[in-house]
Amino acid sequence: MFKTVAEFDKTMYSALCQIRDGSRLKELKLDCSDSDALHAIKECVDRGYLEGVSFRVTASGYIASEGDLFVTYSGLQYLEAHKA
Repeated sequence: MFKTVAEFDKTMYSALCQIRDGSRLKELKLDCSDSDALHAIKECVDRGYLEGVSFRVTASGYIASEGDLFVTYSGLQYLEAHKA
């Protein structure tokens, strides 16, 4: 579970960068649990930064289904605004 907004934001940023550069969801290398990674990806979708992912809620948490995955214009703006 994320303990700070900074950790959550770092994971969102890393996921979006990797997806922008051609990675699929299962290929992402993130410094967090699979559950936290799914929450960060869902947040990216909810904010309109990422399209091509749908979520299903189960008793054990979210399950993501990937389609034509891409970072949106808003997602690219987010990445540019958060460059290190």
